Amino acid sequence: AKDNKSFNHVVITKEDFPRVLIVRGRDIEQKKFTDPVKYLFGPFPQGGALRDALKIVRHLFPFRDRCVPFIRTASHPGLDPGSQAPNRVRGMALVPKPCFNAQLGLCPGVCAGTVTKEEYGRTVNHIRLFFEGHKRDIVKDLEREMKQTAKERRFERAGEIKRTLFGLRHIEDMALIKD
Repeated sequence: AKDNKSFNHVVITKEDFPRVLIVRGRDIEQKKFTDPVKYLFGPFPQGGALRDALKIVRHLFPFRDRCVPFIRTASHPGLDPGSQAPNRVRGMALVPKPCFNAQLGLCPGVCAGTVTKEEYGRTVNHIRLFFEGHKRDIVKDLEREMKQTAKERRFERAGEIKRTLFGLRHIEDMALIKD
């Protein structure tokens, strides 16, 4: 029999641009995983099912897992690519460089500076609600946002939301993965 410690958990880190990670219970307990945790979901006995579910969630709500955030500041609007300046300062990238997942559309471009902290915060909130089993709340949120973006004639964004809603309506809640 497997003990709880070997089961996977979903961790949302406590950062400006939180990461969404799968972490083993024992790594949390033995302090091998030391990053500040904002939300912790699990344990999930079915590791494979959890990874598959997270893949689907990531297609609907692209999130950051490894990349380094690029933060535009007055003093750093983004260095010119030819400069020999260091690439990072205090864990922040100085040169916008989309990570591999951003190129695949699985990271919202935290690394490239294409998403604001507020926009990304909404995405992370949707992921949290999903893992808490509040799919209906996410659907309501997204429907409201879709109407608003359409009203503002931001049709591309409205289309993205519509596709997310379609995907969301076709996946089961996390409750099923737990069993």
